[in-house]
Amino acid sequence: MRLDPSRLAASAEADDLSMFKGASVLVTGASGLIGSAFAELLLAAAAAGRRIEIVLAGRSEDSLRERFSDAPAPWSFERYDASRPWRGSRSFDFILHAAAPAHPAAISERPADTLRAIVAGTDDVLRHASATGTSRVLFVSSSEVYGSIPGKKTPWREDEQGLVPSLSPRSCYPQGKRAAETLCVAMAAQSGLDVVIARPGHVYGPTQTPSDSRAHAQFARAAARGEPIVLKSAGSQPRSYLHALDAATALAAVFAHGTAAEVYNLASAEITTVREMAEAFAAAGAVPLAFDLPTDTESKAYNPMAMSALDGSKLVALRWKPLYRMVDGAADTVGRLMSSRE
Repeated sequence: MRLDPSRLAASAEADDLSMFKGASVLVTGASGLIGSAFAELLLAAAAAGRRIEIVLAGRSEDSLRERFSDAPAPWSFERYDASRPWRGSRSFDFILHAAAPAHPAAISERPADTLRAIVAGTDDVLRHASATGTSRVLFVSSSEVYGSIPGKKTPWREDEQGLVPSLSPRSCYPQGKRAAETLCVAMAAQSGLDVVIARPGHVYGPTQTPSDSRAHAQFARAAARGEPIVLKSAGSQPRSYLHALDAATALAAVFAHGTAAEVYNLASAEITTVREMAEAFAAAGAVPLAFDLPTDTESKAYNPMAMSALDGSKLVALRWKPLYRMVDGAADTVGRLMSSRE
């Protein structure tokens, strides 16, 4: 387990998780940053007596067995690859669909595959849920669906939408998430499926994978190794960063209290620029922060949104509160990555 044990155990006692007691829960993308954090929260809740049947889905059973080798409660494996057809081996009471190729390298190198995996993978999950009587599906979307509005200065609300250029290969990710969101609400209208949508901002934390090429993941790994952090921009973009455990508890709140066919930003009230995020990780690892120009390949993979902060008012109305501020979360992430290397 990679999340802080004491904070994880305390979060597992929350009332929001009582809905899963005696139920079966499928987590797709269980090896990813967000999916694995939610899986850890479920496993901690099961260990605390919630009697949850947990099914973790991914491409490789061996990888998931290694990732959750110290899990405090039993779980079973379901083979799932968003890029391949999936029909499911059984029914589930609840499904968290968090599987998607989200890191920049995958988006930049395989844009067509990225778009197909997001839409087709979500379609498979929704069809299976509808056919087998799943009580609720929570689809993990992305803040990138908001696109851009020139001159926008305020955080994005769920009812706003900007431009995503359809002829840019980099749009494969936000356009795929937009189409998947529409598919969710269309299934809700057509078949009565109970589905709710979460739009996380920039989630970070010790549950990141070694292959994650997002800036915060690279910064965290560099700080844990004692290496300088290199920021390849001025870092002035405002963003909503959320620690992985906070993302997991936010998902639990949306599962428990979210309104069907609605969307909820996963964000705290704290707004942090990219530079401030980099400074937090540099301070956590006591390493210097340097600046450099990005390569053409790196530039093509960057999130194009100038304003990437989210309004988390709807989430807060569900009685959710974060545990970490950016400085604390960076220290936790770097510290736990250091511990895992020892």
